[in-house]
Amino acid sequence: MILKIIIPGDAKAQDRPRGANVNGHVVFYDTKESKEFKNIVAIYGKAAMIEQNWEYVGPNIPVKFHVNVYFEITKSDRKSKKWMEEFRQGKKRPTKKPDDDNLLKICQDALNKILYHDDSQVVSGCCDKWYTEGAPYTEIIIEVL
Repeated sequence: MILKIIIPGDAKAQDRPRGANVNGHVVFYDTKESKEFKNIVAIYGKAAMIEQNWEYVGPNIPVKFHVNVYFEITKSDRKSKKWMEEFRQGKKRPTKKPDDDNLLKICQDALNKILYHDDSQVVSGCCDKWYTEGAPYTEIIIEVL
């Protein structure tokens, strides 16, 4: 069983959790940006689940998790014929932030308890960063093993 989720717009990476002292106890929380992106991923995940007749994956069932993040090509790179030629040959990939592991983690966390019981079920996970000539987007592919 495979589920494919497409999320339009720029991807956000998982930020480091912030801490605050509340009544003598340290409480950790997500940043506003992380929380908003997780909510967007969750909404698109739920919609894809319905559209593709995906069944909730219960505990102890292994899951493979792949994220492809597509970044918009900068205006200066678009103007360079050499750069665009190398891009079309598959030789150009984003080496900028955010880091791939933080992109993967935020997507896994966002879909936790929605598509699967716990993100500890992910036995194989990877994230690839790409450029796109169109608008930026994130593609998540989840497979039950």
